[in-house]
Amino acid sequence: MRTTLVIAVAFLATGAVSQNADVTKLCEAQTSCRDCIQASPQCSWCSEFARLHASPGPRCKIRTGQSPLSSDCTLSGLEDPKSRDPQLTQASFNALNQISPLRANIVLRTNDPKSFQLTVRPSNNYPIDLYLLMDLSNSMRDDLEKLKTLGAQLSERI
Repeated sequence: MRTTLVIAVAFLATGAVSQNADVTKLCEAQTSCRDCIQASPQCSWCSEFARLHASPGPRCKIRTGQSPLSSDCTLSGLEDPKSRDPQLTQASFNALNQISPLRANIVLRTNDPKSFQLTVRPSNNYPIDLYLLMDLSNSMRDDLEKLKTLGAQLSERI
């Protein structure tokens, strides 16, 4: 028996923004680095301006192509973390290892989902622990009998 699951990993802080103008407004409305980075994957924060201006404008701006911000920001002062594709450590299936990848290292930025495939292959005759928490008072007697029956049926099917 082989089961395949697809895991989509995402951290959502704000709703999806579809238009470029909306993203620009969203970015420029942010007043802190944290809020800027969390607003959209397209936003970049400038912590250090290249030139002194009387009014440098917003520090949070939309990244466009190769030029993340205007020339007013230094590259060393640019805060623009990137999500990376998951680094997966694959392992062969055996009696002890029933899942692959065995390990996943994922670096994510808010609102920038990444996905990877997770494969589960249960071993034959692998022990399963099943715990039931139940009130054993007299009012639950019929439920207790039903659980005993279902537990026996479950163990036979597995």
